[in-house]
Amino acid sequence: MSNRKVWLYIIGFIVIILAAVILRVFFEIKGNVALLIFIILILGWGSLFQRELIKLVNRRK
Repeated sequence: MSNRKVWLYIIGFIVIILAAVILRVFFEIKGNVALLIFIILILGWGSLFQRELIKLVNRRK
C-alpha cells in the first residue's frame, strides 16, 4: 500500500469525525442518532482499510 493510500484513509477518518461533530452541533441531531451514523461510517471505512492491509500482507507472503 502506498503512502498516498495511507494518508487518504487517515484523512477519511478525520472527515468522518468532523462530519459527526457537524451533524451534532449544526443540525442538532440527537446524540444517539449521530453516534449510530458515526459508528456505521467508521465500520465501513475501517473495513476498506483492513481489506487493503490484507492485500498487502498476502503480496508479501
